[in-house]
Amino acid sequence: MRYRTPLRYACYLFAILMAACSIWCLLWVVSSWSMAFSECAGAYGLFAENPRCRQPSMAALLALACMLGATAAVMLGRKKFRS
Repeated sequence: MRYRTPLRYACYLFAILMAACSIWCLLWVVSSWSMAFSECAGAYGLFAENPRCRQPSMAALLALACMLGATAAVMLGRKKFRS
């Protein structure tokens, strides 16, 4: 079937974009962690009062979600659209 190959490549392209997003989020984790270290005294959490103390946790969760999305796209492209 001819439609399977473009869909497979679309899944791979989506996986590459999600992996790039995950790397960007990991850089955001490192950046926000270093910027907020003095204000937050090394304690970060999703429910912190200071918004700057929430950023490393949110960025880490977003990086995890992007990497899971990339993994799912690769698995979908390999199994479902294999010719």
